[in-house]
Amino acid sequence: MKFEDVGKSYRTPGKHAALNSFLGKCAGVATTDKFRRLTNGGTFHVIDCTAGDGQSNDFSKFTSPGIVCKHVDFLRDRLFPCKAEFYERSQASAAMLKTVVTQWPVINEDAANLMPTWAENDVLFISNDPNTIADWALPSALKSAPKFTTVFSTLGCNVGGLKRMKREDRMQWYVHVEDQLALLQTWHDALLITLEGDSSQWAYLVNCPTADGWPQDLEKSFTKAFEDTGHALRMAWFKNDPIGFKDLQDDLFLTKKERSAEKQTELEAA
Repeated sequence: MKFEDVGKSYRTPGKHAALNSFLGKCAGVATTDKFRRLTNGGTFHVIDCTAGDGQSNDFSKFTSPGIVCKHVDFLRDRLFPCKAEFYERSQASAAMLKTVVTQWPVINEDAANLMPTWAENDVLFISNDPNTIADWALPSALKSAPKFTTVFSTLGCNVGGLKRMKREDRMQWYVHVEDQLALLQTWHDALLITLEGDSSQWAYLVNCPTADGWPQDLEKSFTKAFEDTGHALRMAWFKNDPIGFKDLQDDLFLTKKERSAEKQTELEAA
């Protein structure tokens, strides 16, 4: 099946399932006494940078705003300090989103330009799900993000033939990844996941804690989430497998011809 529209493909349920699992675990851990002491009672703060219109469709009954609201509302109803913000740059989509998200702010702006709204001791969760990697919306303001920040990003590296862009233009994609990796703490790693054989080359980049089985749980969540797509998953950790991470990143960002030329150069230099 080809890519049809934003949030409307057979990959969408997998993305939503993985987001739901990871966000749910982050929210659960944030409520523990141990973590409350670490953050000095900080707020669990979620920012959806690319919220869309919040409408379900035939491909998925879930939406990222719906998933975020489910977990944050659960905390709010139990009087746990929490907040959510939803950014959507399309005026029409933001207007539709406001009909389904009524308890949290919907901001009709580009999240890439947002100003910090978090406290230093907040537990910050960022959802960055652009239509394609060319629409990357990770806020530059995250340079001042709190230390307990996690990020769940989507990368569509060949949606609509993006790899036909000039190589020098695609080099910005590496910068996008570096911006997210710059948020990693010493107790974090980042997992890059892609669907093997997917012509649109949808991929996901998730900053994740490394303690207490988090990496293994994240891998299992993605494997289960995409088990019905017919695609095997290829994964690599930035710190734990830097060679595999770089190789996977190059496969996503470079054309086959460019990759072949690079490998030939490496062989000649060896």
